[in-house]
Amino acid sequence: MKKKQNPTPPTHGDDPILTPSAVGRVIGMSRQTVTRWVHEKMFRPEDIVRKPNNLLGIRLSAVRRHLSGTGMAIDPARLKEEVRLDAEAAAAAARTAEITRRHKAEQAAKAAKAAARMAGGVK
Repeated sequence: MKKKQNPTPPTHGDDPILTPSAVGRVIGMSRQTVTRWVHEKMFRPEDIVRKPNNLLGIRLSAVRRHLSGTGMAIDPARLKEEVRLDAEAAAAAARTAEITRRHKAEQAAKAAKAAARMAGGVK
């Protein structure tokens, strides 16, 4: 039986996924307010995702839909900056994950080599 796969969230080019902090900065609200909106289910479940670093993410289209009747607006310059910063943070997180993976592999190899020496009686 095939395992059901979750749909891949869109890339930043399609529909940016922003953290509550970024959404707050873009619309002039606090991170806590945006997080409360999420917990109060003011966004559709499919508009809320977990980013690779396990942070909460909200699709920009959902934020626009939520704000459409409120009179609040998104600052386009701030949005562009937040998307750029998010892309940089994602790249840095990927680099850190790769370094951590390599380090763990090196440590495991050293431990295996030490165990082999001990098992063979080599000191």
